[in-house]
Amino acid sequence: MHRYETAYRERNLNGVLPSEAGQENFASEGTLPVFTIRVRNDSGNISDRKYRLKGVMVKRVLAPGEEAPKPSRHKRTK
Repeated sequence: MHRYETAYRERNLNGVLPSEAGQENFASEGTLPVFTIRVRNDSGNISDRKYRLKGVMVKRVLAPGEEAPKPSRHKRTK
């Protein structure tokens, strides 16, 4: 049996149930699987984050007017 599995990992995330999974049509890329997670920020507000899967790659789907978050730099500890 041949199959591929994709794992997505994001650090420092305070998620809230329920999460959702489904499919969505992206005009230039066709219909792709998507999942949505609910996230609580430091002030306690809950917002949704949607991600799409294209092959083994997971990409964030930004809402209209939403800006991509700045990448955080992790300090290595010895």
